[in-house]
Amino acid sequence: MEQKSSGLLGEMIFIGHVPDRGSHGQFEHLNSNSGTFWPRKTGSAMANRKHKHKGERKMRKARFSYWKLTALCLVLAIALAQGVSVSSATNSLSPIAAFDEPNLSSEARTIDAFNDDLSNYNKRGVELSKKSTVLNEEFNALERTGNDLKRRVSQLKDATQSIISKLKAAGRWDGLNEELLAKLDAKDRAFVQKHGGLRRILEDAVNQLDSQAADEIVAPLNNLRPKVAAQNKEFQFNEPQAESWRMVAANYSAPVAVSPADRRSARCVGATLRWATSIIARGPGTHTSSLSSNMHCQCDGGPDCMPGQIMVW
Repeated sequence: MEQKSSGLLGEMIFIGHVPDRGSHGQFEHLNSNSGTFWPRKTGSAMANRKHKHKGERKMRKARFSYWKLTALCLVLAIALAQGVSVSSATNSLSPIAAFDEPNLSSEARTIDAFNDDLSNYNKRGVELSKKSTVLNEEFNALERTGNDLKRRVSQLKDATQSIISKLKAAGRWDGLNEELLAKLDAKDRAFVQKHGGLRRILEDAVNQLDSQAADEIVAPLNNLRPKVAAQNKEFQFNEPQAESWRMVAANYSAPVAVSPADRRSARCVGATLRWATSIIARGPGTHTSSLSSNMHCQCDGGPDCMPGQIMVW
């Protein structure tokens, strides 16, 4: 088939395959080197391609906007979840948070350590009191513990005074009784009222943690001394007279002053301070039940007390 083509150099005749028309009815142009035809980029084709690129750009922008929106929603969801978590934690706070001022942790450690050591000292004294004889080493170890506790009575007093000062500084001292009394159970409320209220209990503790309270801690050691002497008796026959007098002197201890009816023992004061500090710092609750039982045992005695909780020996 012959196809005529006109151009600047005049009319030229090409014999060969005539290509199909383009999508828009335009012949495709000839490659003069190979004699083949390539599609001519017509105005309509260019417009279609531009339209296609523009559509692709819009799709990319749409996808980008979608991912941006998804990321934003994810951030908002995380923030909302954290907010709900914080809100739930705030609403479910233990009584500690409600009574976080003032901070009495240092004073509580001093009081807790004193009471724990006093309890262990007492238990050991009860154990030795059940023996017919007591070795010197056993007695001396217990005596050292008793003398250490005797010295620490002043630390207990300082901790109590610090609690009072901090409560006053935090503005809780004047209304302390009203704040906590109604929240106590009947037994604890009666105990506090009997002793004049929480403020009076703390103030009396400062006054009663004196030298008499310190002497009271080591007084039960006197009940063990005869058992130590009995164990050493067989060694005294061949000892010089001076050594015999030394053993007699070891059996003497200054008497403890008789306490007035309204004076609490050192054990009672310590147990009461531990209970009171806990309810002031954390509020009344199940965590104070054992402290309450120990306080009533040390202060009031009675059949509910466990053996060895009250120092007699």
